[in-house]
Amino acid sequence: MAEQNTEKAMPKSYPNDPCPCHSGKKYKHCCQKETARTRYLWDKFHAIWQDPRYVMDSLTKTAQGMSDFFNERMAKLEKPLFFALNPEEPCIVRTYDLKDAWLAVFQKMPVPLDFTMDAAHELEKLLYLEAGFPKATVREGQNADAYLATSLNHMLSAPYIDSNILGYGFDMVSMLVHELQVQLPMLQNYPTEEKLSSYDRYLIGCLLIQQLLKWHLVDSTYTCPYIPVYQMKFPMILEECQKRFQFILDHGYDSPEKVRFLLEHFIQINHLEDTLEVCEA
Repeated sequence: MAEQNTEKAMPKSYPNDPCPCHSGKKYKHCCQKETARTRYLWDKFHAIWQDPRYVMDSLTKTAQGMSDFFNERMAKLEKPLFFALNPEEPCIVRTYDLKDAWLAVFQKMPVPLDFTMDAAHELEKLLYLEAGFPKATVREGQNADAYLATSLNHMLSAPYIDSNILGYGFDMVSMLVHELQVQLPMLQNYPTEEKLSSYDRYLIGCLLIQQLLKWHLVDSTYTCPYIPVYQMKFPMILEECQKRFQFILDHGYDSPEKVRFLLEHFIQINHLEDTLEVCEA
């Protein structure tokens, strides 16, 4: 049997077609001239370059607050930001560091209304990285445990990033409810607490602390909806996480120095010194 060629062909555009980047120009007067950029984006990301004016116009019309957020927050970026479109991208938007620039690859454009805060969060993350916040990484030879580092980083970075978005009027509660709908079935599929591995205890703990911090941003008097689930299945983890959550609130997590201390602290108390280390983002 002949071997199948599974490589995806780049969409064909003819000179007089409207340019796929949505610039409004004909292809021959726009991206046909940018063959190297087009080829690079397709080969590396299966994405098509998007005209920044079209992206900015689309984003600023999607939801209350997005116009101010986009114009004010993105103007603070030190590196240029480029845009591309890939309908098969699993997330509504994912950002990449191209060393000399940032790239944001969108799944849909315009962004659906229900996902505008998700998009804002991913773009705000670029400012977090440029501000020099450190991150936990796996030590050499420990790549199989990369998710340990990712979980710890998200525990602190996601609430901080959202705290900078709240002032623009986004519907954070809807985003948190969406996260709950995704994560609740996952939590219910875990075994009971006494049967959990140390690896799973760590992941479940990081998730709860992150959500306690996020819901605290919305209303410090509100009971985080994850708590009843943990009371039923993971009561000891809940007790530990509530203490660690309060420790983070008391210490603060709004500067690179504070985050470095917290990352090193949590690596130590979880006995992960041989697996994880803290480095610059």
